[in-house]
This record gives sequence, structure tokens and C-alpha cells, in this order.
Amino acid sequence: MRNANNRAEQRGKFDLAIIDTPPAAGPQASTAAMAADLALIPCRPSLVDLDAIRRTAQLIKSAAKPAFVVFNTAPHSATTLLEDARAIVEGVGLPPCPILRERSAYRASWPLGKAVVEVEPYGKAAQEITELKDRLLSQLQVCTPEAIQNQEVIV
Repeated sequence: MRNANNRAEQRGKFDLAIIDTPPAAGPQASTAAMAADLALIPCRPSLVDLDAIRRTAQLIKSAAKPAFVVFNTAPHSATTLLEDARAIVEGVGLPPCPILRERSAYRASWPLGKAVVEVEPYGKAAQEITELKDRLLSQLQVCTPEAIQNQEVIV
């Protein structure tokens, strides 16, 4: 009986849950933000996507959760575009994270059902994904209820 009670107590408790919501700040995104310890917001560095970030930033602020933006499919020669995109997301209170560039490794790994770290483990895409993973895991370690309450989370 102890095991059954133990399982019932554990139901609904997770060490990590990743929820992928639609890009619009709708009810699903709001529910996910309220349940989150940390929000990771993917965004292409384009005017259309950056405009949508403003709504997402309002949602995150109302949920009072730490969050950061990951620029993905960033063109290689888009230094000025990325600087402008960084300024926009920082201006709405969302710090940027490591940048994921447009890389052929993503297109090559997708049909194989594998990650870029499996297909090209020493490639640039794998390095970027590893940097993002390390940043995310580092943040999750400090996203305890006590740390959030004491404002110790640094993004």
C-alpha cells in the first residue's frame, strides 16, 4: 500500500516539463507561463517575429516568471539585424540567450530523426545547441521557489 500512496503523492509533480505553446500569447501560453519556473522563447530575428515578442513579454511579466529569448535560424551575415533584435528584446525586459544560426546540419539531421549533436557532434550547430542546453540547465538549477522569491535568478 505504501507504493500506491507514494505514487499518488508523486502524481502531478515533475522535475522538468517542457511545454511548447503556439506563438500567439493565447490562453495556452498564459497557462503554461503561470506553471513555469522558466520560459524559453524562440524567436527569429525578423520584424514580424520581434513584433510578436512584445505580446509575449507582457504575458511573461504578468506571470512574474524568469524568461529569455533564443534567436533561431539567424542568418550568418546578420550582425546588425541581431544587434537590433537584441536591443528590442532587452527593451521589453527579455534578455537574449545564445544564438542558433541557420545551419545545414539542422536540415541534414531532421530527415534522419536525429539531433545535430548526433549527426555532426563537433559541428557549429552542435556547439550552439550545447551552449543553449548548458545555459538552460544552469538557469533551471537556480529556478527554485526560494530563488525566485528572493530574486536570485540571473538570466
